[in-house]
Amino acid sequence: MQHRIWWPSVMCFLIGGLLVFGGCAPAPQSSQKFTLTETTRKVDEARDHYTYVVRIVPDKPPYAPQFDAAHTWLITAEDALKIDQRVEAVTAAGKSLDASREILQHYYSGDILPGASQAKATIQTILEHDPDDPIRDFLPVLDQMEATAAQTDQGQRAVTIDQIRDDIRQFNQIQSILETRGDMNVTLETDISFAKGEYRLSEAGKAFLQTFVETIIASHNERLRQYPGHTMIIKIKVVGYTDELGFREGTDLVKTLLKQGPAPVPDHEPERRRVLNQRLSELRATTIGSYLETLLQQTSQTEVAPAIDAEMIGRGETIPPEISPPYPVSDPRRRICNVYTYVFGREPGAGP
Repeated sequence: MQHRIWWPSVMCFLIGGLLVFGGCAPAPQSSQKFTLTETTRKVDEARDHYTYVVRIVPDKPPYAPQFDAAHTWLITAEDALKIDQRVEAVTAAGKSLDASREILQHYYSGDILPGASQAKATIQTILEHDPDDPIRDFLPVLDQMEATAAQTDQGQRAVTIDQIRDDIRQFNQIQSILETRGDMNVTLETDISFAKGEYRLSEAGKAFLQTFVETIIASHNERLRQYPGHTMIIKIKVVGYTDELGFREGTDLVKTLLKQGPAPVPDHEPERRRVLNQRLSELRATTIGSYLETLLQQTSQTEVAPAIDAEMIGRGETIPPEISPPYPVSDPRRRICNVYTYVFGREPGAGP
């Protein structure tokens, strides 16, 4: 019995085998569009933004649908990541991010930017009465936020989420500083804080500042709790004033004041008195500021040491702010040192 060989079938088998084993067949394609690292990073980003909006947005009902969407899609993304469904995880994380962005953008334009304009107006009013108040340090920040708002309204610029978060962080701190100014700014009467004819602090003056430093440290610790890992900037500004009384020549105080400045002191009055009072106000302001710095360095015991920005100036016989006339030559209201302080958290690596 003869067996027939069906050559077309054999040829197909051989050719097919050659294609497969000879490398002509296309290589299997990976079903994963994203790496595990990329997917994890995207889900982490969605979680970070969602956690942030939950913490930072106080009035949640107006954004209820967006909160629900951000949360639901985040859970979906996390579940997909657990079973290595990367495309599904990235897609869901993106939708969660979109919902969180929408919440932040509405909160930024509806609450933060109007609040920034109001804070700027408040600061300008403060400075009209007291130009030395260091609260002016925050005007550039608020000016930039107003400029950003104007550019956004005109369609010239899209605000990134990172910028929105940074603006919110700065605005919330500025708002807190404005609200606590009454506790963080004090006035020292030099008749109590310094002995007559002295520029060294009295025991009463030291005790007052020791108590005041406790307030500064409490503010520092609260700010650090709100912004862990940030560098805390403790601003100290001391402005000294004097009355228009003259000096008794030959005293230790006058000898010290004569050595304070590079320029010679005039011999004739009233210029001599004015220069000496100017130097006395500077010396007393420096004494207070230096003592506060020392106390803060001794008292602050945190892992992230605060940066102390101290500024001490003297105004001499200039009338202090908020003092109504008349102004007698020996008016005790003029013999004061105003002390301004605030605590501000700066992100790691950020500029001053």
